[in-house]
Amino acid sequence: MNGVSGVMSRQVLPACGSLCFFCPAMRTRSRQPVKRYKKLISDIFPRSQEEEPNDRKIGKLCDYAAKNPFRIPKITKSLEEKCYKELRNENFRSAKVVMCIYKKLVVSCKEHMPLFANSLLSVLQTLLDQSRENDMLIVGCESLFDFVNNQKDGTYMFHLDGFIPKLCQLAQQIGEEESAINLRTVGLKALSAMVWFMGEYSHVSAEFDNIVSVVLENYPRPRKETQDSNQNREDAENPAFWSRACLHNMAKLGKEATTTRRVLESLFRYFDDDNLWPTENGIAVPILKDMQYTMDASGENAHLLLSTLVKHLDHKNVLKQPEMQLDIVQVVTSLAQTTKIHHSIALVSAITDIMRHLRKSIHYTHDDAKMGAELIKWNRLFQESVDECLVELSNKVGDAGPILDVMAVMLENITSIQVIARTTIAAVYRASQIIASMPNLSYQNKAFPEALFHQLLPAMVHPDHETRVGAHRIFSVVLVPSSVSPQKLHFLES
Repeated sequence: MNGVSGVMSRQVLPACGSLCFFCPAMRTRSRQPVKRYKKLISDIFPRSQEEEPNDRKIGKLCDYAAKNPFRIPKITKSLEEKCYKELRNENFRSAKVVMCIYKKLVVSCKEHMPLFANSLLSVLQTLLDQSRENDMLIVGCESLFDFVNNQKDGTYMFHLDGFIPKLCQLAQQIGEEESAINLRTVGLKALSAMVWFMGEYSHVSAEFDNIVSVVLENYPRPRKETQDSNQNREDAENPAFWSRACLHNMAKLGKEATTTRRVLESLFRYFDDDNLWPTENGIAVPILKDMQYTMDASGENAHLLLSTLVKHLDHKNVLKQPEMQLDIVQVVTSLAQTTKIHHSIALVSAITDIMRHLRKSIHYTHDDAKMGAELIKWNRLFQESVDECLVELSNKVGDAGPILDVMAVMLENITSIQVIARTTIAAVYRASQIIASMPNLSYQNKAFPEALFHQLLPAMVHPDHETRVGAHRIFSVVLVPSSVSPQKLHFLES
């Protein structure tokens, strides 16, 4: 009996042998404290499928997480497990509720993002793999958009790159039914955040060419009656709206010249592949004007766009396509007409390259007898287009001085080969005519630009008579700009 009573006494009394009301050993199971975050999570989920998630209760959980960050990993582990379970059971409504909680966490617990980012990224990857469930794909893209826009550094840069192929695939959905439009819209919306992220943290994804393709595929095509890219603005439920948002973020992506060129070259290659350069019915002009406007408005150097585009004339995709070269020059001219007047290194570089193309086109006229009628016609059109382009670019410098320096460089060490010397002089002479009416701010206190004078002297005593005459004409125009006739100007007669 004593043995039995001993056993009974240990069941009633704790091991310490004293009876205390507050002793944990005396509490029944029903009186054990339930962890608060579990209770908060369970309260959020509706008791029936018809009920909407309670925003107030979601906010309460997120407030708790913000005040108790050490609990965040356990909270998100519970959420992650709940999401996977509901997806397996095809209870997609509850899975959406989980994502509502994550969305609120991203905003209210931004400072503690390292504690739950990997959990959220894992869930997002799972959602974007639900290829047969459009609702889940849409929720995944929307949640990814929120996550990217709330990043404070580049910690998850390479994790995010992994989502790009799937987003591009969604943005390429074919069809005009509502489901396809919705998927294209959310795919491009998430991509717009990705491009913004690249710009913020100086990173261009290896998938960038793929992004450019899907963005431009969804860019609104200009109507026949207008090519004004600012008309007929789309709403946020339309793929074209987010395509334009992506393009604007691309325009602001390049904080360095090399990055800007990388972005622009991807665009140019896309135009090359489908021959989208013609100003009549191509999309190059409205797209590049849209970019140019954004670059100007955001303080970026839009002149770099002009410079990079002029250099594209020498790209292997373009070199053997004379019609495309002509179209590109016309696009440059159109962009130059709407860019800001500002002396920049990029703009002077564009002028240097255009003068070089002008010299080449003049050179081709010397071989007219050896060329067919079509080629002669093309060269005449090309020369006129390059000339018009040079006029527009020069006007945007606002100062004759930098162009006089370009002329000096072109004349440097002028060759003794007759045809090359003549075409070089002709191109420089044409440039001198163009800038005759421009203010000369750089050399206003000098009788003549010294660098140009030193390069003109050898040309003035060149063995070729026409080269000598041309050099003297250049000297005359620069010395007395008012001597140039305001009528249509011509090149040196051959």
